[in-house]
Amino acid sequence: LLILDDLGTEMPGQFVTAALYSLLNDRMMAVKPMVISTNLNVDELSRRYSPQIASRLHGDFQRLTFVGNDIRVLKNRGL
Repeated sequence: LLILDDLGTEMPGQFVTAALYSLLNDRMMAVKPMVISTNLNVDELSRRYSPQIASRLHGDFQRLTFVGNDIRVLKNRGL
C-alpha cells in the first residue's frame, strides 16, 4: 500500500510531474493499492497537473470527501 499524503503541497516542476506520472502509472498497471490525500478539489487538481495525471486521478480512484474544521487551527486557538 502506498500512501501519498497532502498531494499538491510539493514544489511544482517538470521533475515532480514526471515522477508523479510514472509512480501513478506504474502502480495502476501493476494493480497496486494507493491512498492519496489532498486539500485540492477536482478543478484544482486538473489545473495543477498534466492532463494525463488528472485523468488518472479522476478516473481511477474512488473519491471520498471529508469536511470539518482544521484540527491544527483549533489546536492553535486552544479549542
